[in-house]
Amino acid sequence: MYGLFFIIFFVSLFFNQNSYTMPPTHDLLTKINWFLTPISDLILFLFTTQTGMWIMILAFFGYLIIPIFDALKMRRLAYKAAYNNGNFPFFEKIYISLRVLTRNFAKFVTQVPVLLVVIVVMFLIVGLSTGLQSIESFVQDRNKIKELQSIFKQLDQRYKVAEISIRKIDKITAETSLNVKFYDNAISDYSKNTQNITIKGTDIYFDAIILNFDYSEIASGEKRNLVVPYRIFSDLVPQSQGITLNLKDTAGIPLIFKRDTANIYGQSATKYDENIRLFSKFLTDPKTAGKEGVRSAYGNAVHKKVREGETLIIWVEQTGGLVIKDKEDF
Repeated sequence: MYGLFFIIFFVSLFFNQNSYTMPPTHDLLTKINWFLTPISDLILFLFTTQTGMWIMILAFFGYLIIPIFDALKMRRLAYKAAYNNGNFPFFEKIYISLRVLTRNFAKFVTQVPVLLVVIVVMFLIVGLSTGLQSIESFVQDRNKIKELQSIFKQLDQRYKVAEISIRKIDKITAETSLNVKFYDNAISDYSKNTQNITIKGTDIYFDAIILNFDYSEIASGEKRNLVVPYRIFSDLVPQSQGITLNLKDTAGIPLIFKRDTANIYGQSATKYDENIRLFSKFLTDPKTAGKEGVRSAYGNAVHKKVREGETLIIWVEQTGGLVIKDKEDF
């Protein structure tokens, strides 16, 4: 309840509908919450866990009983000083114990209103800490969305994927040997690493996953797709047995999504690479994809009956799909 109140209050105070930048006040709130969080955790531990409750019960009994031992010790010392003997009557021990116990309990009862105020303050601290954590999470989520939107705009364009050279077609075995050079957008040229593939069949399919962000927050309420080519198959090799394309660098970033540092905007190069890896994760982790705004993911394959010696260029169109074109067309 308190957490909800503080969320509404601070969000309305420090944010507006079109801006999610962190004002200086947010830094102050973060520092305050850094101090409040361990206190809040301790309060929750004491009041919401079995161990914490046992600690408070033992502390209460310690408050009542420990002074009894002190009183008995003082009485023993008094007897020893007066009679050179520390022993005193059993019933006097009972009397002293009950007197101290009653006095401490009565003292505790008189402090109940103060304890209730302390408890209320404790839960106010918990509510405030929870509210500040919610604000922090809200700001982080909005900034993450803003980063992903920035990346999406940089990827939402027509780009070259690979150059395919058909080296040989064996008419006896019906095998096609081809060489794949992947385009690296960071250097605006093909990567030096190539992939040599031999596959049965002459009608070659280039398969891609299309991530649909239609009207999600990442797509800013627009219809946008992200196309990621990832394997080939053929008329003789089923899709499920297709050959995976090695179009990622050693850090797991698709070469087609890499950018030169000078061409990255809205975030640092390190943050860009981190977010691109997140986009790549969408391909194999539907749960993460859905959480981050992917509405659906589906396959899209284009194919061509190839001829020996020809060179093909694979493109991703801005409309969101793969196309195959002869190199001579350029």
